[in-house]
Amino acid sequence: MFFHGQDENVSPTVADYVFHSLFALGFAFVAVSMIVGLFSKKAREKLHWGKGRGGPQPSRFAILLALPFALFVPVRYAVALIASTAGHEKTWTIPGWWFLPCAALFLLGALYDDFLRR
Repeated sequence: MFFHGQDENVSPTVADYVFHSLFALGFAFVAVSMIVGLFSKKAREKLHWGKGRGGPQPSRFAILLALPFALFVPVRYAVALIASTAGHEKTWTIPGWWFLPCAALFLLGALYDDFLRR
């Protein structure tokens, strides 16, 4: 299930649901900002690599590469919630190792933009 560090037989607490919901909402906000940035130059100007507004703006291709990273957490949480309400916690899981290719694409997008700037 989505909630790491717990025994399979123990159901998540209310604090787990609240924490993971806020975490997923934060990533969902980032994903929506990136999707809007794909289609709007003005919105893309607000996105930056690195800390604050000092970093370079991402290109459209880099945003496409970084999008799976931003969507991974909200989609995995939504699937976990739907699975728990439907009673399919064991069969409807998104494996945690899928995070690694998503993070690799994110880093590839950053390297692509860094390569273009040199």
